[in-house]
Amino acid sequence: MSYRLINTPIRIKKSFWVLFCAMFLMGYLAEFITLFALILLHEAAHVFFAKLCGAKVSELTILPIGVSAAIRSFDFLSTPKKIFILISGPLLNLTLAGAAFIFFRINTSFFVNANLAIFALNILPILPLDGGNLFMAAFNNKLGILPTADILAKLGRFFSIIIITFGIIQVILYPYNISLIILGSYLLRNNKNKSISYQNAFIKILEFPKQKNKTGFMPVKHIVLPENFSTFEALKLFGFNCYTVIYIVSNGDIMKKITEDEVIKLAFDG
Repeated sequence: MSYRLINTPIRIKKSFWVLFCAMFLMGYLAEFITLFALILLHEAAHVFFAKLCGAKVSELTILPIGVSAAIRSFDFLSTPKKIFILISGPLLNLTLAGAAFIFFRINTSFFVNANLAIFALNILPILPLDGGNLFMAAFNNKLGILPTADILAKLGRFFSIIIITFGIIQVILYPYNISLIILGSYLLRNNKNKSISYQNAFIKILEFPKQKNKTGFMPVKHIVLPENFSTFEALKLFGFNCYTVIYIVSNGDIMKKITEDEVIKLAFDG
């Protein structure tokens, strides 16, 4: 059976149904369905505004820990469009919580708390959450993709440990509720290895010539490097939404100009 949301295919992982059955047996099914409905609305906001910005959404994947939207060539959208798409989900949850409080005078219900929790979690600078992607969108052009990925990996580990710590407190106060520990462990696993973050970013950089040719006009970032520069050091300076031109300088004179495409070709050639 196939499902669609805003004309977007939905794929449900088998592990989701395992968690669904577990919540049913533990007596948390109503809360679980409410939480996932709110997460689905959160992701629907991303999909709606992505399509509004002209991006194509290939599918939604429902996982045990949430919902993920696959937006084609997302990294190469303009920075304002990326921020607009990413912030739409958390803002929807904040709006729902505010509306419930203002119009229905609800301030302690599961509905309000769940929306606030989804908002707070998603603005944390952790990949693959919205906050992590917002951090990348805001700083990749200035700092370079690889340095930004490095910072995000460190921030991800830090905040994941904090979430796990709160999860331990949660278990002490509310026995058998290990949701925060599971979430924190998943995020820590995603961010524990700096090389994985670098590898994913590096693969995206190598795809630049193909992707940026489709983008059209974009700002140019001028960089000056010494003649003994390494290819890797040059790659660290690249951003998603700018085209990098490197000037090789020796004794104060410009010896050579190298484009982004030429540096990537050097990386392929070894």
